[in-house]
Amino acid sequence: MIDRFIQGFRGFLKWLGPFQTSILIILIVLFLWTKTIGYLGVNTDVSLPYKLFYVNKLDKGPFKQGDIVTFNFWGSDYYEEGFKMVKIVKCSSGSYLEVIDKDFYCDGVYLGRAKDKDRYGKQVYNFYYDGVIPEGYYFVMGTHPDSYDSRYYGLLWKGYIVGKAYPLF
Repeated sequence: MIDRFIQGFRGFLKWLGPFQTSILIILIVLFLWTKTIGYLGVNTDVSLPYKLFYVNKLDKGPFKQGDIVTFNFWGSDYYEEGFKMVKIVKCSSGSYLEVIDKDFYCDGVYLGRAKDKDRYGKQVYNFYYDGVIPEGYYFVMGTHPDSYDSRYYGLLWKGYIVGKAYPLF
């Protein structure tokens, strides 16, 4: 039975020709690569200045401040569950995160300020925290003032992280 399959597959490759066979092999390798190792991701949001990323799915952390991560969002009024987001780790596990008024600090270093309203004028709810970030959690942010990030939805659990993102441009 396996011999018949192999014979049939060889016949199919002969029928395709060398160029088409090469293209088919490349497509199969790319498909397997994106399913297991990594992929190119496009950022359609304004939260970061980068538009194209390589996402390494094998790198699941631990992450440090400054690392960029891609994760599946858990859902809110703004984004549906499973929406892929790309953000910068600003405060990691074991660091002290503090919110004074609407200002966020990690180990005493100023990170940014939360807004009362989104860019459409809708009231937003701010995340408040005062303590050490637990193991396996991260505080993530974008660079744009209108970035929807941990200032509003809270800490990111490592289980939602797809992998480390590397900006290409």
